[in-house]
Amino acid sequence: MKQIHFKCGQLCRWNPARGFELDGKPIHIVGTNYVARYICTNFWEDWRREAIEADLAEISATGLNAVRIPVHWEYFEPAPGQYREEALERFGKFLDMAAAHGLFVMPWFLVGVATEDYDVSWRDGRSFFREPMATYAANHLANIVRRFRDRPNILCWDICDEPEWYSRCPGADPLPYDSAMFTSWVRRMVEAIRAEDPKHSIMLGFGHIASAGYGMNIRDMAELLDCMGVTAYPLWCDTEFLHDLRNNYFVSWSGRFNDCAGKGYFCCEAPGFSSVWASEESIGEYFRVVLYSDLINGSRGVLPWVWNDFEREIWHIGALNLHPAEPSFGLRRLDGSLKPSGQELRSFARFVRQVGIEEWEPVRATADVVIPEVYAQNTKELFSPVYHSFLACRQAGLHVRYLWERDLEKETNQMLIIPGIGGYLTHSWQLIVQKIQDGATLYLGVGRNQFSPLFNSLFGVEVEGWELLGQDLVARRTEGICDELMPEEMSLPAGQSLLCVNPKGAQVEFIASGRPALLHYRFGKGHTWLLAYPMEASLAQLSSQELAEHPLHRIYRAIATSDGSQIPVWSTDPRVEVGVWKHPDGRWLVIAVNHTPVSVTTCLMSVKRWGSIVPCIGDKVPRVLDENRLELSLGPCEVVGLIYEVR
Repeated sequence: MKQIHFKCGQLCRWNPARGFELDGKPIHIVGTNYVARYICTNFWEDWRREAIEADLAEISATGLNAVRIPVHWEYFEPAPGQYREEALERFGKFLDMAAAHGLFVMPWFLVGVATEDYDVSWRDGRSFFREPMATYAANHLANIVRRFRDRPNILCWDICDEPEWYSRCPGADPLPYDSAMFTSWVRRMVEAIRAEDPKHSIMLGFGHIASAGYGMNIRDMAELLDCMGVTAYPLWCDTEFLHDLRNNYFVSWSGRFNDCAGKGYFCCEAPGFSSVWASEESIGEYFRVVLYSDLINGSRGVLPWVWNDFEREIWHIGALNLHPAEPSFGLRRLDGSLKPSGQELRSFARFVRQVGIEEWEPVRATADVVIPEVYAQNTKELFSPVYHSFLACRQAGLHVRYLWERDLEKETNQMLIIPGIGGYLTHSWQLIVQKIQDGATLYLGVGRNQFSPLFNSLFGVEVEGWELLGQDLVARRTEGICDELMPEEMSLPAGQSLLCVNPKGAQVEFIASGRPALLHYRFGKGHTWLLAYPMEASLAQLSSQELAEHPLHRIYRAIATSDGSQIPVWSTDPRVEVGVWKHPDGRWLVIAVNHTPVSVTTCLMSVKRWGSIVPCIGDKVPRVLDENRLELSLGPCEVVGLIYEVR
């Protein structure tokens, strides 16, 4: 990546529509988290300038343009209000060295070491989030920000990293945190930074807040922060390969879910994985898929964990001793060579630079997935159907925006999805009804706590009740308006309950043993679709291969296009994700990502006619079947990029 030459007076700031901008010019961040390999604790205290500068030079030579670093709270502030001048001087020297190598710096605060110690000795068992610690934390942030706010290579201010881990310190608030308390604390930290520096952007490195919650309301956080960051590690590695689709979509989903209130997002600590848990080759394939999938889904930057493995001589110390996977997360081996993950990051940085990704505008068909406000309190229950509906949307070629209940009064996309979850307010149902009357399309997969006085009239049915399925059923397609896109049949596994309804104007699209399974109803100027089986929840029980072959994505695509809407480019094989961009000069860019560790041959279906095609990721040239179809073969976890003229 072309090295940045920083000048006094420059400012980097987050633009929700375009990501980071340096003096108003967008710049896609491809960097890394950095902790010195010789200590993995407080490198500010064990300061080895030559070693650190050599690392920064290597990071820059790899084509990266940013580092994210921890700021050791107690070393910088050994007692409340007493700041160690030596630490502040070293921080300034780090900024100087990084700038000399064309690197932005993203410091995160209120942390001891990167992998374990979140405490300060003078906390004395008091809550991190209440007085007097809240004032101490705010003053700490203000003091450092005041001193370094004019440095041109500050990327943004990161309040802290993975605040859920404060809970494991003695006397700290337990999980889940009190949401009001935590929100008040974040607001206090934001105000402290903004009072000293109203120009740079502020974020917080949440860890798995979208899938675990921890008492932190992500929608509330989006209202306070300038941009949203993602820290995410795959959840299913004890049952499925790291580089298979349920795992390698997780970072992209976390980003989409964190993209609240139109703030935009980037990955501040992802992807990442330890070579203790999987082979370097598998991790490299995982990185390749995640980096491009994350780009497709809207990320404006990526900083994986972490630059280097840690030296053997310190494996017996602290976090490296307690957590045997920690020494081996590095993108770079101890001998200085890049692992496959580091090579993939280098290749990705080269692609971003060569294609000029900041100049391209995404072209998408977007569906709004409606999230109830109770999600923050019921994350463990609601996460799985929400996540699996995201997989089906991406397999269908649909971009996903998560729309919280409080935002329903704002403008929405044409298609609304309620993916087998409930807890919506009656007023929210009234707003949804109005949108359907005005011409929108609603798909609802049934789940608990969904009924309202408007349910029957909205879907053209009469609810009779639930029937627990004692045996598997097969729902078969009837004559409907989307027959050419709908699957012929879909299985309804035993163990879940079918919602029994009588059609009262609704058209039965699928029927299972005489029971309506999927119904379509014309409501006002719009349409509603009711899947009477909790399909999104049941997908969690499928193997990765079964998940890749499941027909739910075909139902989503058929419904999304039933009103004449079009998906710009989509893959006939659901294992391949597709992203599309348009350049101001009229060229189009397509990136196809194979999310599975097996070879795939697919057709790319385009609403535009394919013109001349030039590969930009790899060297494969697809076979043109006709003016709207390309045949493309992809190897395991392969990514192919094409730039083409449209006709």
